[in-house]
Amino acid sequence: MCLLTDIGLFKSPISMTKAEITYIQSSWGWEVRDHEKVYNLFLYESGDINIAASFWNSRRLDLGYSNKIILPKDIFFNNLEECISILSSFFPSMREVIIYVTSSHDNATELANNVHNTFNKLERNIFVRVFYQGFGFDFHSGSVYSSKPIITTREISLLDKSIRFSPLIPSGHENSNSVFGYDAEIEFASGKSFSAPFMQTSAVLLSNRIEQVEYSENSTSSLSRDWQQRKTQPIRPAEKGVTGLAVSNEECRIYFPEGEEIIARWLKNAGFLFQLNDHTRYAQGFIRRFGGFDKTRRLINSGGTKIFVALSSKRAKECGFKHSQIVGFLTENFNLSKGDARKIVNQNLPELLQAGLLYRGHPLKCPSCGLQDWYKLEKVNEFVECTGCAENFQLQDLCSLEFAYKPNELAARFLNSDGQAILTTAVFLSWLASSGHIQLGRDIFRLDQKQKFTDIDLFVLVKDTLILVECKSRRTVEDANVNEIIEHLERAIETASLVSAKAVVLGIATASVSCDLHTLVTAVAQTAAERGIGVHLLLNDRFYLGGQEENELTEPWRLHIDALLVEEEVLPHHPNVSVGEPIREYLWQEGDRLFSRDLLECWKQQLFS
Repeated sequence: MCLLTDIGLFKSPISMTKAEITYIQSSWGWEVRDHEKVYNLFLYESGDINIAASFWNSRRLDLGYSNKIILPKDIFFNNLEECISILSSFFPSMREVIIYVTSSHDNATELANNVHNTFNKLERNIFVRVFYQGFGFDFHSGSVYSSKPIITTREISLLDKSIRFSPLIPSGHENSNSVFGYDAEIEFASGKSFSAPFMQTSAVLLSNRIEQVEYSENSTSSLSRDWQQRKTQPIRPAEKGVTGLAVSNEECRIYFPEGEEIIARWLKNAGFLFQLNDHTRYAQGFIRRFGGFDKTRRLINSGGTKIFVALSSKRAKECGFKHSQIVGFLTENFNLSKGDARKIVNQNLPELLQAGLLYRGHPLKCPSCGLQDWYKLEKVNEFVECTGCAENFQLQDLCSLEFAYKPNELAARFLNSDGQAILTTAVFLSWLASSGHIQLGRDIFRLDQKQKFTDIDLFVLVKDTLILVECKSRRTVEDANVNEIIEHLERAIETASLVSAKAVVLGIATASVSCDLHTLVTAVAQTAAERGIGVHLLLNDRFYLGGQEENELTEPWRLHIDALLVEEEVLPHHPNVSVGEPIREYLWQEGDRLFSRDLLECWKQQLFS
């Protein structure tokens, strides 16, 4: 049963968005406060709820006001010089203008330059900043008109993966059709918190059944395809859950998308799609057969997958490995004591046999043709048919037969396709994704191409940070194969830059390393850092930040998302561009006027004449 717990509801429309007007940061580090000489210009298009909500919520809680104007985007663009001239005349004390508009980076840059140049023509030295995306989806907990939190539990519908609830109606609005905002902190019965990236596709997934979304995306009708853009999405992701709009006396519904659906639409926004591949099918089959991800995590943490490394050796592939041979292999290849190796085998061998991922059998030699082969337990009778010459031969050991073990075909194929590294890396990073999503890999295609672009072994999404993972299983990492591994790592970094991923992890499962792997990964990480992408190494069960040996982590719970990201000297709260000299200090001088009263009177006369 899936349960939802801990929902706190707050009735504050400011929770829906946060406009970046309370401060700006100059390159020298001085803080500039929002006051009368800073003007906020919002440019809206029809149906753009982000701009409308940002305009509504843009005010200082401590001051209670904000100089703000909202204008149609197309009219402003078509009459830019005239509009700037009017603003300049009406606000004689203006020193800075902040523009909010839904736009690309290049268009925002062009707008900022055009506005700044127009002010220069008017002999006004105005600092111009343009925020062009993201501001409509940021969560900011409101502190006005907020109620006490309500703690409740809801069962997630298995039909459409949604919950229904009725927020507390603000006092005095019980019998009205008022719209108010709420914040919901969401925690599942498993203890995991819900999170999603702050983007429009997340709002679409939270507000609609997945069948509706898929129908819209796959429809050949332009009207259906544009449905997501035209429809208001009342629910958006927040820092610890969601924030939404509610109407008095109407029930609210939140849909919970799977991690796969969220990551798929992240990639689609970047111009890519992913499809299942053999790696993923084998991994899903392995995890499902073993009893789920939690049991698989325990198998990894106890060293159980080392058994598969032993059984994938050349000798074991021929006739299987006996219990003593598996223990000896682990002792020799993983620097374990016989006691530790025996503990790993005794603890995990029964569960692997019970799940059908390993088979018991016997290595038997045919006296007629001399062929020695491995025979599954159910085929071993008093007389056995030789797999070579087809003659029946009688069992020769009159005392006892020691079992030998082999993996089933699913486990063998999975482990031959970097399976051990995928499982080990997924388990280690699952602690990081406890408040996010982890998805087994896929083949990546460009939207307009049928040929595979690349493949990614794991995706990890934590809030607004996407991490790509490249996994490799090798008996030994040496000079003969390390260059191939580095080439795949560089390919993953190239993909990361195209899909806005902030980090890449190279996960390697191996019995030994005989080359300078850390130096090679560190060199790649330094180059990738220049592109804003963090690169890290997971070698068996040890994590190395930046690939460097001195930055070693052995406990998964010590790994935090911030440690994986490249530090930036200047990290703006929202994507923005600015033109002009930032104002170091605002001074209110004698004679300064908030606005031109003469121009206001002139407008009044024109309006009422």
